[in-house]
Amino acid sequence: MLFPRQRVYWARPMTGSRAMMRATAPLALITGLATVVVGQTTGPNEAPRITLALPAGIDSAAAQISYFMSGSFGGYGGFIKTEKDRLIYDIEAAVENKPAIRIKVIAYFPGCEIVTLDIPVEPKWQQQELPCHALGTVAMHGQIEAASAAPGQPPVVEITYIALWSHQFFGIFDGPVVTVPVGTALPDSDGRFEVQLPDYARQNGLGDGVFQFVLRQAAGRDTSITLRPKLEVHEMDGLKVRSSYPSTIPFLAENP
Repeated sequence: MLFPRQRVYWARPMTGSRAMMRATAPLALITGLATVVVGQTTGPNEAPRITLALPAGIDSAAAQISYFMSGSFGGYGGFIKTEKDRLIYDIEAAVENKPAIRIKVIAYFPGCEIVTLDIPVEPKWQQQELPCHALGTVAMHGQIEAASAAPGQPPVVEITYIALWSHQFFGIFDGPVVTVPVGTALPDSDGRFEVQLPDYARQNGLGDGVFQFVLRQAAGRDTSITLRPKLEVHEMDGLKVRSSYPSTIPFLAENP
């Protein structure tokens, strides 16, 4: 089954030409290319097709897969909307009947290393196995300063990984950066919280990313406060990916 096309926006490939790119959902990856199984040739009027097989035993509903394909049409990107208990997804590797030359994939599965794939597109059906290599975690203790919450509305800290390297990997200049929600934490009455962050520092290239923290009210979550690491200056106001962190990191609560 081919998933339906979603929202579309324009992005600029690094070649300089304009390109269509579908809005990218938050997501993550393992560096390298896994085995591609090539099957039957597609019919004369059929677009090339790539089947992605997710690893068994993962929470498929929480998986995130973004891709960017290039060809004579320029560039086109999008994401796959994953479903519970479904491990097989198809991508039609063509835009307006023009076949893609290659497709790049970024895939995130909870508890696994992030997967990055660069797949040359064949005029045949191809099946790509997406692996899961277990990923460790790094403990991080935070202290929110000047945090506020409405009475009876306990706050929750939401943590997102911002893949700053995703544009370079896809070969584009603009468009959404790939993001992945990686956890939540409940601060106590003094604003202290603890979270186990994915150990992305162990993966080549993934260190060029940050963790962003947002404080929301647990009920409704219509109010958000950006939490900025007090001792770290970064263009994304996030915490840099590291293999370890200080005993306690102070965060400044910045109202929108």
